[in-house]
Amino acid sequence: DIKKYSPTLLFTYDDVLGGYGHPEHQLTAVAVREIFTEHQQDSSFTAQAIFQITLPEKLEIKSLASLASYKNAVKATGGKALPDPTIAFDISDDWSAKKNAAMAYTSQAGTLRKFNLLPGADTASHYTTFDREYYFEIKRK
Repeated sequence: DIKKYSPTLLFTYDDVLGGYGHPEHQLTAVAVREIFTEHQQDSSFTAQAIFQITLPEKLEIKSLASLASYKNAVKATGGKALPDPTIAFDISDDWSAKKNAAMAYTSQAGTLRKFNLLPGADTASHYTTFDREYYFEIKRK
């Protein structure tokens, strides 16, 4: 329940493809956006913006184009791509914490393997390629 925690910002996947074509991510993002839109005039609703994670087109193609889930999502949406970023945050100083958090979940092993981020791997090229997180910002009206 968003109202229970009173956040000022909401972070989610994009509501077009669900990041890399994960249907549950896309549906969750659609639901968050619908709730956000429905409460635009509600002064007790504290969220002022949604930040939907996305990628610039070149990174989208480089990192996602080979994934079956991504290809299926693009096909299902009639060729739509991730939304263009409107804001980016430098995360280069946060990679160690992000990697440790991801490694705490067995479900992330495939993703860590895909991006060569497992323990002992040479991660330098990944960290320099993905030194920012990109978002499409949806502001409260």
